[in-house]
Amino acid sequence: MTHRFMLHWRDGTTESVAGSDIVDACNRAGIGAGALAALDYWAMDDDGREGAMSESVLREQDKRLDALIQTVADVAFKQGETAASDDEVEDAINAVHEYIAELRTPAVREPCVWSQDEEGAWDTTCGGLFEFADGWPSENGAKYCCYCGGVISEVAYVDEVEE
Repeated sequence: MTHRFMLHWRDGTTESVAGSDIVDACNRAGIGAGALAALDYWAMDDDGREGAMSESVLREQDKRLDALIQTVADVAFKQGETAASDDEVEDAINAVHEYIAELRTPAVREPCVWSQDEEGAWDTTCGGLFEFADGWPSENGAKYCCYCGGVISEVAYVDEVEE
């Protein structure tokens, strides 16, 4: 059975893919494991079940929110000392609000330039090397770098002419 999935990328774009499961759908769309670093979350289109953000991203967000909430508590109560000023409490609460706004702002990833070498392989600006049996990355369905998750920008090999 084929399902449709909505991929929600960190740059704020969405993309619909299809497959028997999320892994199959990504593979069919030419989205490799490295590109998943650019994925915020996915959702199943045909029954509305939500996909999950990566565990490491969620853990990091939870740690930062916990630290900010602890800061608010420390400032507000000053652990038995005199009460904090209204400005101190407001500054701590604003820090939490700013972080929540940051989480809601899509991340912008730099494109990854794939430059074709004289052998036909593709060197990436993030340090990878990839080779297709035939054609360009876009002709093979590759949209995102499998190493860093950046959007692929292709540069063809140009044979240097000797004068």
